[in-house]
Amino acid sequence: MARLILVLYCFTLSFILQELNANAIETKRKIIVDADPGSDDAVAILLLLSNPKFSNIKAITTVNGNTNIGNSTRNAIRILEVANRLDIPIYRGAEKGLIYSASSDNFFGVDGFGESKFNTPLPSKEIKNDIPAAMVIVNEVKAHPNEVIILAIGPLTNLAMAIFLYPTLLQEVRQVIILGGSYQGVGISQPGSEFNFYCDPEAVQVVLSNSPVDKPVVILPVETINEIQLPLSWRKREMGKIPTSTIKFLNKVENYTMKGPHWISYDAVAAAILVEPAVIKKSLMVSIETLACPEKARGVILIDYNSKKPNVRLITHLDQQLLKKALLENFSKSV
Repeated sequence: MARLILVLYCFTLSFILQELNANAIETKRKIIVDADPGSDDAVAILLLLSNPKFSNIKAITTVNGNTNIGNSTRNAIRILEVANRLDIPIYRGAEKGLIYSASSDNFFGVDGFGESKFNTPLPSKEIKNDIPAAMVIVNEVKAHPNEVIILAIGPLTNLAMAIFLYPTLLQEVRQVIILGGSYQGVGISQPGSEFNFYCDPEAVQVVLSNSPVDKPVVILPVETINEIQLPLSWRKREMGKIPTSTIKFLNKVENYTMKGPHWISYDAVAAAILVEPAVIKKSLMVSIETLACPEKARGVILIDYNSKKPNVRLITHLDQQLLKKALLENFSKSV
């Protein structure tokens, strides 16, 4: 009898351990960050790396946007250095848009990091140039169908090119979160147009026209973030006082933009809704397309709120208090 009990105990324990291991694997998300690393992207990437569930970044694919492709790629190295994650591969992506290349407004400085000076040389790290960034996205999705999350926080050129290479890409991802668009016509770069969409509206249209109804892309537009902008005083006195190397680094590279009453880091909010979905208070299922021309209408989006085949989950309202909590809790765990 004792032997039978022991066998049953061992079997039960083995089953529990297998389940725990399976859950651990499931909860550790596979993520591709497609970005134009400036200081705002740094906040987003480091937020992910501060949370074990979201630290499994399979690749960072860089794109021209906040700054040129050379600067954005170098900045990605600096970001990974501070997180002790130089093991994450960086792939240099599109140097210009599909058809048109918009110039950066240098909001984050010419180099994207507010001309920050560093006391150490750029770490030696191989940048993957032998395979296009778009192909990397395709390969990861094909290798891990329905598992990969793409966080797109720059112009969508790389993602559009990946769709050209593999048209069923968006049907085989787990989720795509896109920072971009102006759904109320407020705009940033131009009246009615947000910067990421303005930089490459043709790429945006490729993505939107391929977004499946049963798994629509998620879009976080500029007005939704503006509605709950965090006070700069909170950024400096609370988040900025967290005693980690990560926050020390962010205080340095964000100093250039720390002016006015609010903390401007749109990319951080995009990462936060991935890390803590409860930050999202309201969203709408809509159909969206974008305009490519004329010049003053580049990147402007058209929304069909009554579409029977919505291709976008549009985030319209966020919870500011939960956003603050997510930022503080995760960065408190950073290196």
